[in-house]
Amino acid sequence: MVSLLKYLALAALAVAVGVGGAYAYHNYVVTSTPENFFYDQWAPTSDSGGSQARPDAPELGTVAIEGDTEFDFGAVEPSTILTHDFVFRNDGLSSLNIWLTESSDGPVTMDLTNEPQIINGGTKYPVTVTLDTSTVEGEFSQTFTIVTEDPNRPRVTLTVSGRPE
Repeated sequence: MVSLLKYLALAALAVAVGVGGAYAYHNYVVTSTPENFFYDQWAPTSDSGGSQARPDAPELGTVAIEGDTEFDFGAVEPSTILTHDFVFRNDGLSSLNIWLTESSDGPVTMDLTNEPQIINGGTKYPVTVTLDTSTVEGEFSQTFTIVTEDPNRPRVTLTVSGRPE
């Protein structure tokens, strides 16, 4: 009987800790800074359940692209290597990651991989695409899907096209 009571007390404690942890996770949002990945500054949520950041909490990373998300190499000469930079800009204060998730088949390669690339707040990161025209056999259009940690722009699709001269 005593061991049953110990077991029930231990189970009740485990449930209380689990519920308390879930409550804390639900009611607080952790923000991070470069100084401390697990930054200990918490932003309480509003009564309605939506997130409400503290006035001194860092702004989330915000991704922008300088120029267009489409680039046309135009008529390309055979046996040349051409490049183009799509410049990603982080207009936020905190860093964010971007990475390549999908690429359609084609003659263009990209220097961004499926490994996350950090863009610090207020900085730029060029994503270079390279075309080896020796592999071009007619008109082409190729897309690259980039995932970002920006909640307002979680995916960016870049399109590269061209044709042999």
